[in-house]
Amino acid sequence: MNKKKVATLIVSLGLLSVVGVGATLAYFTDNAEQENIITMGHVDIDLTEESNGEEGKEGTPIENGLSFENIMPGDVVSKIPTITIDGNSQSAYVRMNMTISAGDSSITQEDISELENTLRAEITDGTGWYYSAEDEYYYYNTALQAGEGIEFFDTVTIPATWANNTADQGFTITLQAEAIQEENVTVETDGTFITGWPDSEIYRYTES
Repeated sequence: MNKKKVATLIVSLGLLSVVGVGATLAYFTDNAEQENIITMGHVDIDLTEESNGEEGKEGTPIENGLSFENIMPGDVVSKIPTITIDGNSQSAYVRMNMTISAGDSSITQEDISELENTLRAEITDGTGWYYSAEDEYYYYNTALQAGEGIEFFDTVTIPATWANNTADQGFTITLQAEAIQEENVTVETDGTFITGWPDSEIYRYTES
């Protein structure tokens, strides 16, 4: 399992009030000091990946994810990326950006598009995830509470149509998870699904 934690935001704001009364001979002097501390909450998320081999071929953990070897067209691989809200975090909405790239391999963009479309259909089929073509993010439709997690998908099926041009070739699925606080934030919706977040003045915490 690979795990990377985002930085937290903890800010203390102090309000200092000093009152003094003095006489020429310094009699009857006094002072009072009050300090009020406000500690801001924070949002923490973890992005982890597992591969259990129960539903597909099992991957090998590497520094930034999973590696799969000797995969054939039509194979199903077990890949389970999960976003989890830290136990000490405020509740938060989450979203995921997914990029599939073949680099310099002979796998074509048409091949990649076929894989991405198939995977997108699985991700959004009754799972609570919604894909926004406008900004290319997947939005989870419910805020998560501290300690809660949600899977993005659990398997990747390699298209059987890749049989003619993919021998010894490879591709990469890159995932980036983000979270935004639930309280005092109005998300964009289409009446049913969350389709966007407020713009950039809101702090965002990113997993990459």
